[in-house]
Amino acid sequence: IGTHLDVLIKQSPYKNARQFGIAYIKTRFDIDDPSSDEIQKMQNRICQIEKGKKGIQITDLPIFASLLGVTVDDLLSAGTYLAPTTTMRRSNYSIAHSTDPAEWMTYIKSNDKAFLNPDEFNKTVIDYALEADNYALLKDLLDNGIIYLVGEDKDPCYLGGFGAGTTIQRRDISHMDMLDHDLKYKDEVRLKMICLAIKKKDFDTLNTLLAKQMPVLYTLNHQLNYNLPQTTLPYTDSIKELINNVASSSNAALSYFFEPFDVKPVIGESTNTYIFPYAGHVLDLMIRNHKQNTELFLDRALKYNQSVLKKINQSIDDGTKALNECSDLYISANPRKEALRDYYICKDACLISYRAPHLVRKEPLKGFVTNYIQISATSKDAEIQFLIDEINKVASSFTELLIEKEANDVRSNL
Repeated sequence: IGTHLDVLIKQSPYKNARQFGIAYIKTRFDIDDPSSDEIQKMQNRICQIEKGKKGIQITDLPIFASLLGVTVDDLLSAGTYLAPTTTMRRSNYSIAHSTDPAEWMTYIKSNDKAFLNPDEFNKTVIDYALEADNYALLKDLLDNGIIYLVGEDKDPCYLGGFGAGTTIQRRDISHMDMLDHDLKYKDEVRLKMICLAIKKKDFDTLNTLLAKQMPVLYTLNHQLNYNLPQTTLPYTDSIKELINNVASSSNAALSYFFEPFDVKPVIGESTNTYIFPYAGHVLDLMIRNHKQNTELFLDRALKYNQSVLKKINQSIDDGTKALNECSDLYISANPRKEALRDYYICKDACLISYRAPHLVRKEPLKGFVTNYIQISATSKDAEIQFLIDEINKVASSFTELLIEKEANDVRSNL
């Protein structure tokens, strides 16, 4: 309920707990100018409710529901009990709550193309269906090819999403049917659909939606690795919701997200191996929530980090060995320095890129990009804390290699 309340407040005109608290005080106590102390107390109480440490009081329910434009049933069911208030006219809202496939298709095929357009609340059928957890409708749209969340054309659509779209033909351009545009250039629908698929344990759909991947991974290439330190991963509310869903999911779903995967970037012929880019955030949440079997996935994270470190060290050693055998006297006197020249990391996104020394690589620009896991949470459980320390110890090795490289560069400039 607290998590659902947090989402509703962010989607409301109030945007945050403080502004919502002010509106609550004004409504309940008919006060035009509440004091700072009253506001702070209410803000703290709302934050505690959102975190699940306090419950919504009976006296709160009608006021909360009225301010947020939902029913009391919606609040008490954490958003799982939703029903349209009227069936007089088909609308994006009513269709999104319908369980009748025939009604869906009638609406979708209507000449006015209402399905493609947001309503007066700037929401499409898909927006409402996601809010209502109407998985049957959303899955039907996917299965019948009415919408697709992962398209075939990688360039340039993979910059903002996975080239999603709809097969429904637009009306005249002046009518501004925005669904296809929003699907193509925004990743929110895919992320929310992934959350629903996790709840439904639909692994086939998770695969179809490239659930472990982010579009930015397709733009990374070791040939342009000097850009890596500036790379950022999105961290929107939808990403946070995805992290929460993964962290609270079954062992089967967690195993899926902790399985490494390969990505062939848009540019170049290489294939890069990654793990779920938010695996560290997921583990942090699992540790803080004392989730059962957390140590199992910490162990997987440790093994993955160790495999990445082994690959990096082996690549550097191979480059150093080849340079030792190089006839160039300057290079052969500084082989490890040269082998580290094209090593880069992005600490914020936990990304690593390596490219073999140009004097020894037999393939053009041989190298790779990958990522690693870092943990920020701590635990009083000795076994879990040991695994956390080991994971972070390996992660710090990547930074130590960068420090070594930068120290070499400083000495060269002296």
